[in-house]
Amino acid sequence: MELNKVKIINFRQYRDVEIKFSNEKHAKITVIQGNNGTGKTTF
Repeated sequence: MELNKVKIINFRQYRDVEIKFSNEKHAKITVIQGNNGTGKTTF
């Protein structure tokens, strides 16, 4: 399965967020990074 985007509405600190992922064939992984307390684990 290949994900193109994720839309999150009213889940914890995410009120209305749409995250689009790269659709390039050579991009095999996605890295989620950010400061502590920004919602990486919730995502």
